[in-house]
Amino acid sequence: VGFLVNRAFYPYQTAAAFLACNGLDPYRVDKVMLAFGMAMGPFRLGDLVGLDVSLYTGAIISNAYPRLAYPSGVVEKLVQLKRLGEKTGAGYYKHVN
Repeated sequence: VGFLVNRAFYPYQTAAAFLACNGLDPYRVDKVMLAFGMAMGPFRLGDLVGLDVSLYTGAIISNAYPRLAYPSGVVEKLVQLKRLGEKTGAGYYKHVN
């Protein structure tokens, strides 16, 4: 089941990174996806999953399917800054426990 979820999440996260890198507000992307009917947007979901986990699984999938990859570097930068999502209190969003 994990592989299936990661395989489905990867294009969702990759498309969101592409939009953000091209000027769309990540929080607006999340709001639009909520309005579309998703349980949460890709940036909020990344924070929930953990950006370190997203980085690890994303590397596996992008190595297997390089033509589908969009190397934005955003997740890598957040992981370097130790902004891993909910578990560290900050990722794309700030989280108050």
